[in-house]
Amino acid sequence: MTDHFHLLAAKANAEIDDLNRSLAAVCAGVPVIGSGDPLADIFFVKERPDADEESAKAAFAGSSGDVILKAADRLGLPPGAMYGTNLLKCRLPSPSCADKCRAVLEQELGIVQPRLVFAMGEVAFLAASAVLGSPLEFSPGATVRRVGRPTLIGSVDLDAAMTDESAKRQLWRDLKLLGGVYSGR
Repeated sequence: MTDHFHLLAAKANAEIDDLNRSLAAVCAGVPVIGSGDPLADIFFVKERPDADEESAKAAFAGSSGDVILKAADRLGLPPGAMYGTNLLKCRLPSPSCADKCRAVLEQELGIVQPRLVFAMGEVAFLAASAVLGSPLEFSPGATVRRVGRPTLIGSVDLDAAMTDESAKRQLWRDLKLLGGVYSGR
């Protein structure tokens, strides 16, 4: 890796840390921060943190991260190409915290500048599509490609997919779609 790349990554990490500090002022609890490479090609987003993430104070920690990492491994997606976050940064946000979280999602996308956004669940998909300037109805497998913007792929809620077999199959289909788009297939 070049020194320039390391400088960019350090700058992106510092910007994301600043965003998280700004959330602490309006959120009742400690915000769950995004995790992964801040210069990633693939940006995963879901609605809210689960108990594992809240405990670790990091998005996609615990079982949700295990699901994504196992799928990524099966699809040949490099872990260093991924960044994960939650739309809402705490499990029970106040209205002012929820509003701030939506603004932070837009800023996170601006910092990371991914090629692909994989939004899990209707709420996360609608928020991501609005931020990307492509507001549309949610549908698992929906793919939105716009010139100059990341490709957006919608899927089912990750938490639901961990307990419901039908949702699990849909998530896997959508992750395979993501893998194909990432690899150019």
